Amino acid sequence: MKKSLLFFFVFTLGLVSFGHSNAWINDFPTGNSLQLAGSGSSYSDFTWQAPGTNIFSSVNTGQTLTASVPYIAPPVWTSGYPKIINVVDDKGTLVVNMDEPGTVYYIVIFDGGTPPTSEQVKAGVNYDTVTVLPHGSINVTNSNTDYFEIIPGANPNTAYNIWVVAEDDEAMPNLQAAPVKVDVTTTGPRSLVITSPQPNDVYALGDLIILQWTAINIDSILIGIYSYADDSVYLVIDNEMFPQPIDASLGILPVPIPHLADAGTYDIIIFDYYDTTFNVSVGPLTLEDNRVLEFVSPQAGETYYIGDTVVFEWTYTDIDSVYIGGYSYVLDELFLITMDEYGEPDPIEASRDTLSFVIPLDAITDSIDLFILDAADTSFYDRVGPVYISDATAINETGFENSLIIYPNPGSGLFNLDFTNVPQKEMDIRISNISGQTVFTKTFYNPQGIIITIDLTQEPVGLYFIQMNFGERFVVKKIIIK
Repeated sequence: MKKSLLFFFVFTLGLVSFGHSNAWINDFPTGNSLQLAGSGSSYSDFTWQAPGTNIFSSVNTGQTLTASVPYIAPPVWTSGYPKIINVVDDKGTLVVNMDEPGTVYYIVIFDGGTPPTSEQVKAGVNYDTVTVLPHGSINVTNSNTDYFEIIPGANPNTAYNIWVVAEDDEAMPNLQAAPVKVDVTTTGPRSLVITSPQPNDVYALGDLIILQWTAINIDSILIGIYSYADDSVYLVIDNEMFPQPIDASLGILPVPIPHLADAGTYDIIIFDYYDTTFNVSVGPLTLEDNRVLEFVSPQAGETYYIGDTVVFEWTYTDIDSVYIGGYSYVLDELFLITMDEYGEPDPIEASRDTLSFVIPLDAITDSIDLFILDAADTSFYDRVGPVYISDATAINETGFENSLIIYPNPGSGLFNLDFTNVPQKEMDIRISNISGQTVFTKTFYNPQGIIITIDLTQEPVGLYFIQMNFGERFVVKKIIIK
């Protein structure tokens, strides 16, 4: 069956509708067209009906046209709003929240003044005999959302009325019929005084600063550190990495100085948590790095054997805990001795001064450098080496101790290496200074029966170590440049 489409138009001023039945040719009886029924002023108010007699330029049967009604409801405040928060001696924060976008207007007058009309609040000027103090507006772009406005210019210990009215953003705006009053009384004058530390005080890394202050009419504070070096302020933060508010009534707080801090010049700043423009500082304070960490034992050039007990001894200043580890030349890797049962780094208290360690029986013969590190700042450490790990059984069996003859020793820097008694096999020679730095290295193939001269005349006078590797075995001897 063919169908007919009726197009209709609604003119709200004249309340007239008319139809056309020739948009689609159909087999409806001559003189019939589709019809609309319903009551209203928009298309959604009507429903298509069965075909009926054509009524060109006339209202369809069962159709009533009404004039559209403009939106006339003003905004409605969310429960509990408007309100005032963070009231101090010279300002407060107005918070608004309403059910639709629009504009909020406010005025501030002294407590007890004649109430204004909505229009007078919107105008924001003096009315009757009332002087309007601060005034302004807040643009609300989202419904059911908090918007904040700091209102400055108040006097301490003074009562005020804040009158607030809202208007929507319709083409023909709807202003609330009456404003809302928010009462507020400012606090007494605020005061913050730092009593400790004092300007020019000197501290060291790891020290504890005892921060003391007096606060009047302030609930919470923030503590900040100003660095002269990078012209920045760093706030004390909590575990969630947010600025940490501190009860102002405490009056005292120990502030530990991190070992990772940089030596330099600093100020301490205390802020009113709710108004950081109100703050007080003390400085300059000097931060010094007085840390000391040095190995007493072992010493460079010492030889230990698999199964031996190595006793680590050290001196320290301004360090809480340490790690002990080393570097293996054979494996070319770093290792830690101070580990827990799960293989995790396990710092020990620096005050122990000593630690015993048994060289495992499955250890390889090696030359190593040893490190003792500040556990709080591993960039601060002492290093000693090389120290040698050897296999006593292998040395006794091979007689390697007497395989290589070195002369003259001490010498001026020219040393002869006599390989007369060396087995006919590959040998690696490495010479290092007292700091563990390699100054000479070379591999000799079947060196038996030869004598070579090594020139170390460009090296400074002092003690050196010559390490001779025979496969997986090695021997270390001392040489002296005088």
